[in-house]
Amino acid sequence: MYDIRSFRRLLKKEQVCTIPNYMSFARLLLIPFIIWFYAHENYTVAVVLLAVSELTDVLDGIVARKFDMITELGKVLDPICDKVMQGGLGACLLIRHGDLWYAWVFFALLVVKELSMLILGWAAARRTGHMVGAQWYGKLSTVVLNSVMIVLFLLPDLNPMYIAVLLALAGAAMLLSMVLYTRLWLGLIRYGDGEQDAPVS
Repeated sequence: MYDIRSFRRLLKKEQVCTIPNYMSFARLLLIPFIIWFYAHENYTVAVVLLAVSELTDVLDGIVARKFDMITELGKVLDPICDKVMQGGLGACLLIRHGDLWYAWVFFALLVVKELSMLILGWAAARRTGHMVGAQWYGKLSTVVLNSVMIVLFLLPDLNPMYIAVLLALAGAAMLLSMVLYTRLWLGLIRYGDGEQDAPVS
C-alpha cells in the first residue's frame, strides 16, 4: 500500500538519478517555456520545444528498458509529465482558439480524462502496492495530441473546420485511452495483481 514511506523510497538517489528521469524533469521544465513562447506568438520556438519534449518522451522509455533503468519513480514521473504537458497544450489551444466552442469541449474532455486517470491510477497503486507503467494507448493518446498541437502551432491561422477535425482525432485517441485505462485500473482495484481471472490483460 502506498503511504509516506513509499514516497520516501521514491526519492532515494537510485530512484531519482537515472537518465530517463532526467529526461522527464527536462520535459517538465520545457512546459512553461512552450506556453510562454506560444502566448507571445513565437510559434517556431514553441514548436521546436514541443518537438524536443516529444523526442524525450519517446527516448526515456527506450533508454529505461534497454539499459535496465526502470524505476518506481519513473513510473510515477512519466505520466505526471504527460498530464502536465497536456494541460499546458490545452491552455495553448484556448489562448489561440478560445472563441471556438469545440476547443472548450476538447479542453473539458482533457480535464475529465486526466482527473479520472489520476484518481483511478492512485487507487490501483494503493491496491497493488506499486505503480503500473504507461500503456501503449496512453502513449498513443499523447503522441496524437502532441502531433495535433504541432500542426496548430505551425498553422496558427488554420481554417476552423480543419481545427475541428484535428481536435476530433485527438479527442478520439483520448477517449480510447480513457476507456482502456479505466478497464485496467478497475481490474487492478478489484482483483489486485495476482489473480489469473483479472480482466486487465
